[in-house]
Amino acid sequence: MKKTLIALALVSLPVAASAEVILYGKIRGGVEYTHEGDFANKSEKNAWGVVDYSSYIGFKGSEDLGGNLKAIWQVESRVDIGGGKDSSGNPRGFATRDSFIGLEGGFGTVKVGYVSTPLRNTHAAQDQWEYSSDILGLGRYTRFSTRRTSLNYQSPDFAGFNFEFQMAPGKNAHTPDARTNDGKPAFGLGLGYKNSGFFARYAVDYARKSVTTTSNGLKDSHVHNLSAGYDANNLYVAGGIQYGKNVEVSVDSQNIANTHEDGTNSKEAQITAAYTFGAVTPRVSVAYGRFDSKDTNVDGARYVQAILGADYAFSRRTTGIVSTGWIQDKVGSEKTNNWGVGTGLVHKF
Repeated sequence: MKKTLIALALVSLPVAASAEVILYGKIRGGVEYTHEGDFANKSEKNAWGVVDYSSYIGFKGSEDLGGNLKAIWQVESRVDIGGGKDSSGNPRGFATRDSFIGLEGGFGTVKVGYVSTPLRNTHAAQDQWEYSSDILGLGRYTRFSTRRTSLNYQSPDFAGFNFEFQMAPGKNAHTPDARTNDGKPAFGLGLGYKNSGFFARYAVDYARKSVTTTSNGLKDSHVHNLSAGYDANNLYVAGGIQYGKNVEVSVDSQNIANTHEDGTNSKEAQITAAYTFGAVTPRVSVAYGRFDSKDTNVDGARYVQAILGADYAFSRRTTGIVSTGWIQDKVGSEKTNNWGVGTGLVHKF
């Protein structure tokens, strides 16, 4: 249950007497065991531990400005019940997830701040798993998901159709050491349709002149994703295909405005199905990815993935999860098999 609290009781920000702050979030974590191969060292490793499934807490609010116009804001932060730190080894900070201020009205919604790209929103609708290790979720397929400090527009619904647009200025889109493009912006576009449970969505993340080459100057880097499915009457089934141009040969999370590689393209696909029987929801996903590259050492590299699991709803807010997954990586004649199992709890408020 979302808790509505008077803003002065939560934060020391001055607000109008009629304004409210909504406290919300998810605390989610569990235990995972993984077995992974290592191409470079010709070795294997086993590991298990207590993990966090990207828990978060947020505050959001709005103020009626009259004339069907509202001021809106949100501050959302990552919390880690596993005591984890960010990629730089620092404790996770404040406003590390979608945080913005904006206006909402009949024209749609305008936001300024640190906001998910349209591609990230599309990925979130496809990845139904709770996990830390990518073996137990679609983390590889969704690795291009990111957030950017940007200008954002979300359209109203037009008979089931909608669209969103994002523009991140060059200063915001690229880290200083990756800014090889004279400050060119990064763009995102999402087109969607939903009606009677059926849905379809296309999204693109586009970084202009972000790839440096020795012979052809600067090139663009971009990722396209197309998905469709059905989500109603206890049934969820969805598939997606994805194409990346001038992307890094890596299965780790990446922002194409900062990590890219000339002449490397990725082609991927996934399909997920789930059905709810009372309190139990079994789920299965299959994914495939391939890299085509000028680098003959990695050209043709590919992976195949399968995940099987189930959720059990203890209540409307608390869910137990269990899953197992397998990924096979292959580069040339070499291959590794990676697998894992996990179980945990998710509580939303």
